[in-house]
Amino acid sequence: MLSNKYQDVFGFGGGPFHDACTVSYLIDPSIFNFKHVRLDIETKGECTYGMTSVDILGITNKGPNVCFAYQLKQDKFWNLFDSVLRSYSN
Repeated sequence: MLSNKYQDVFGFGGGPFHDACTVSYLIDPSIFNFKHVRLDIETKGECTYGMTSVDILGITNKGPNVCFAYQLKQDKFWNLFDSVLRSYSN
């Protein structure tokens, strides 16, 4: 049996739906819950160069600079996903 990398690494099955989430947001932003937070890109670290750092807890005391989607309303997402797919089956 083949190993599920997402299960091994993250502890849950399946894979990312980044593109589908982006398109879903463009269709219906209410699918997500947002919070204004500080987001920075690491540009000096040797091992973390290019890493995105999101300060959800406000630890850095830097002001928020993005509206961050931290939660997906799964039922709304899957209903939209299903309706879009069904619209192409006709």
